[in-house]
Amino acid sequence: LAGVLGALAMIVTMNRYQHALTNYGFSQGDIGKAMTVFTDVRSATRGIIGYTDQDLVDGLIATHDEKKQAFIEYWETVGETLVSEKEQQLYDQVNEQIQQYWDLDQEAIDTGKVQIAEKRAQAQDLMQNQVAPLYNDIYDTMRELMNENVREGDALSNTLNIMGFIFLLIIVGVIVLSILIATRMGHSISQGIATPLDALAKRLETFA
Repeated sequence: LAGVLGALAMIVTMNRYQHALTNYGFSQGDIGKAMTVFTDVRSATRGIIGYTDQDLVDGLIATHDEKKQAFIEYWETVGETLVSEKEQQLYDQVNEQIQQYWDLDQEAIDTGKVQIAEKRAQAQDLMQNQVAPLYNDIYDTMRELMNENVREGDALSNTLNIMGFIFLLIIVGVIVLSILIATRMGHSISQGIATPLDALAKRLETFA
């Protein structure tokens, strides 16, 4: 019985651990990577509208597109590991804002990538007054999603620790109970054998 309980405890713990690893451990990494490349996208945009060297601008445009695509892929992966309603709300909130951000970001790039100082100044103004506040809102929401994910992961970790302790107590209890029952049964069986033998010995003595 203790062996069966131990096996069940291992199965349950392994299942919950895999759940925690996928939906919290890996998920936190994906959220972090999405936040990092999102920052890289903004940095590339700033360089595009700030630098005047065309080769440098072209390189930053390529970097911008690469980081943007990486963000989209990471963010889709994050969406596959959402667990709670709160996480889903934060994820949907980012999705509601991100397309507007991409549109404004692209508008700033299209305006400021040309070799015209006035256009670059216009793009920088757009970046400062519209893109930056939206970026901050989105980034703060992603950070809140990360914090929520961490809180839920910590709660699950505590639950796993409690479950392990409870299973250990149950298994130890079953073993102790088994020893007590076995001892009592052994005593009862031994008495069942010894008593008739004692009686037989007395009868044989009387017979002798």
